[in-house]
Amino acid sequence: MRMDWLIDTEQVQDQVLELLSCHASQVFEWLPSLNSQASPPFERAWLETFYQRRPMAVAVKSKRMGTGHESLNYAEAFEVSDYGAKLATHHRNFRSY
Repeated sequence: MRMDWLIDTEQVQDQVLELLSCHASQVFEWLPSLNSQASPPFERAWLETFYQRRPMAVAVKSKRMGTGHESLNYAEAFEVSDYGAKLATHHRNFRSY
């Protein structure tokens, strides 16, 4: 995946985890069943570890690529699709880093 667009998600991590926790049967019952090495208890601390792996990995990859976002701890990356209309530069500025 190309990282055409990065958004710092550190300030919303608690909100994301809170929202995911609302889906208890999917998050605390189904998701752990996908990983045979997961061990109980499946609660908020487990969810934090499980969910935050990806945003942390995106931030680390961004730093390694030298994108200039050295202070990122959690991030979400987006890739502009090669299909459809070309994305104008001003469309990318809906949220500043």
